[in-house]
Amino acid sequence: MVKQSPELRAVLKKRRNDLYFPATASIFEALASDSNTLDGLNSHAVIIDELHAIKDRNLYELDCRDEWTDLAKWQKANPGIGPIKKYKTLADFVHRAKIKPEDLSGVLCKDFNIREVSAAVWLSDDAIKSDLRFELQDVYNTYALGGCDLSGTTAGRGLYEEIDGGYIDKMSFSFVVRAAEYDAATHIRRITRAY
Repeated sequence: MVKQSPELRAVLKKRRNDLYFPATASIFEALASDSNTLDGLNSHAVIIDELHAIKDRNLYELDCRDEWTDLAKWQKANPGIGPIKKYKTLADFVHRAKIKPEDLSGVLCKDFNIREVSAAVWLSDDAIKSDLRFELQDVYNTYALGGCDLSGTTAGRGLYEEIDGGYIDKMSFSFVVRAAEYDAATHIRRITRAY
């Protein structure tokens, strides 16, 4: 972005891990996702992408799921409500979620940082989370179903080798979107490249 803008290049210096603004000795940098490493920071502006997906929950969120309808509690999950996010906008989202249950999980997740599974899924969050364990010999030569998201790992290749070696005999493969186009007028996303 800085390389492409003569205006930004004139006032910002690109360093190894940040952008530096000498006039105010300010920096713009990506921070670690682990809040334990952030002690001592004095941030004046923070941009968090995909807050609902962050595993480290030392962030703004409601104390319990039931608080999402209580306007007095909204600021806990939305510290910038008022000047940044308008009360009316959030109130409209909450109202819509009350009348359309299919919108509730999105509001809880995106606006109140409460992990939620969609009402349309066939397994609840409680059903997915389990402390049950088993030994491989207990399920050897049996029929079993399983699923996992390997998109952020290199484990997919190892799993393929297990299948190729005959240890797993049936598997459904999926794809990862590499590029897509979004039409704001129709709210349709068209996948243009996948792997």
